[in-house]
Amino acid sequence: MNTIGCKTTTCASSHRTRDLVSVVHGDDLTTAGPAGNNDWFEGVTTKHVKLACNARPGKEPGRPREDQSGSAWEADPRHAEHAVQELGLTKAWPQLSPGGAKAQGGDEAIELDTAASSAYRTVTARLNYLASDRPELLFATKESGKASSCSTQAELMHLKRIGRFLLKEPRCVWHFPSQGEIYVLEGFSDADAGGCVQTRRSTSGGVLRPGEHTLCALSLSSSQKVLALSSCESEYYS
Repeated sequence: MNTIGCKTTTCASSHRTRDLVSVVHGDDLTTAGPAGNNDWFEGVTTKHVKLACNARPGKEPGRPREDQSGSAWEADPRHAEHAVQELGLTKAWPQLSPGGAKAQGGDEAIELDTAASSAYRTVTARLNYLASDRPELLFATKESGKASSCSTQAELMHLKRIGRFLLKEPRCVWHFPSQGEIYVLEGFSDADAGGCVQTRRSTSGGVLRPGEHTLCALSLSSSQKVLALSSCESEYYS
């Protein structure tokens, strides 16, 4: 980055002349700035490292888009497509919801073999990544993740329920309408009061909203560590 004129810090690099900001996370490089300067950055960077440009704003899924009414963010639908294919559900009957805490169908006493267990963990990890942009999947994928170390046919049926939901709803776009300055951050929380049928532990849920924008919903996938004895207690912990 320094060789092309960028000022580098511990978390980002910036090119003041061309108004570019870059962030490196693992093997991913994200750069924001004017379109022409992004093209210049891609050209000079590929002279030093091997770089593949997989997405651009407004053209590929999983990237921000802007219009006159505000901005939008689309969750990457390729993960949904791959999950459906890996579960063998391309011609299955779709579902209206990703499912709840209890697996529907399947035998809880029959464990999956080595190959099936590996495939189960692969799809679960993919859906957990997708759920960061699709909050409606957070609870279901959290429940599927509990069985990653010892999955059974019942957990596989639950995972397929999520796949059937993605078959019906393969895309999700977040819309952020333009709004003025916001000085109040609203928070909402709730709990399902002993929703897990095996441990009787509750799951906390909540969102943060500055104005009309939903900022965070990650706590929706959090299981409470304390065993609540009432719905009031579980909501207090939430």
